[in-house]
Amino acid sequence: MRGRLIFNANTQLFQAVDDQYSLANVVRLKAEIVEKLGEQRAANLVNTYFEAKRARSIQDEYQKAEADYQNALTPEAKQDTWEQVEQIIRAYDKIPPSFLKKDAAGDILEVTVTGPKGQKRKIAV
Repeated sequence: MRGRLIFNANTQLFQAVDDQYSLANVVRLKAEIVEKLGEQRAANLVNTYFEAKRARSIQDEYQKAEADYQNALTPEAKQDTWEQVEQIIRAYDKIPPSFLKKDAAGDILEVTVTGPKGQKRKIAV
């Protein structure tokens, strides 16, 4: 199958549909890249792509959690959302430095995030 499954409300059954992001398409495209670049360079390229995609996903999730934290109205809600922010920061800390923003000197840019009890955490941007 070169797609994904969707639920068809009319037939009440799942059906296969084409999808450019299916695993079959990824494998097929990797094979094409291997032919052009060789096994090692293709593997490096594919792994870098997936690391970048994961890094972007973590960064997006952090932005959402930070916004939820800033918009929380009660101390209890702030504490709950801060716990989510801290979990994402732990994942964020594992993002390879090559995917983080740097200044002109090549140093990673960081911001300080302050929690509901005054706790401070530095996070790369």
